Amino acid sequence: MKCWVCKRQARGYGHADLRHPVGDARRYPMDWVFCSRRCQQAFHALYGQWLRVRDGRPPLGEVAMIDPSDVELAAMRKCLKAFGEAASEIGFEKPLGAYSEAEALQVIDAIVTGYTEAMVAHHEASKYPPVRGLKDPVSDPFADLEDDLPWEEPESASKATSNAAQKEARR
Repeated sequence: MKCWVCKRQARGYGHADLRHPVGDARRYPMDWVFCSRRCQQAFHALYGQWLRVRDGRPPLGEVAMIDPSDVELAAMRKCLKAFGEAASEIGFEKPLGAYSEAEALQVIDAIVTGYTEAMVAHHEASKYPPVRGLKDPVSDPFADLEDDLPWEEPESASKATSNAAQKEARR
């Protein structure tokens, strides 16, 4: 499940609509889950504003934005190169407001692709924790164990064993 506010992975924070009784399915909307207390509070501030305006009352004020994490800030910095390359193809002398739809989509595609590639690279790099005692971190610390499983025999040994068993059975 993804956070309703920021689309990160949800981490157990939810919403209960206390207007409905305990057994009612409307009390626990399944898609209103959050990654942090901060997102949950931002959602409830927005939801409260919406309810106030819907009922004809004036809104209370502005709702704070959620700060990006360090990983997301680093991914944003890595987007600058892709943005610069896309903007250089279009031309730096052309103001952003004068871009055609195709040019704007080209810039957006470059930025989004750079951001997602940076986030994927970070998550792949941190997929497996570092193993103590190894000089260089490995992507999969158990990759070399695939051919070394103690409960499986190599094919040549299993064939020799089965051939010997068949010869013994014929005698």
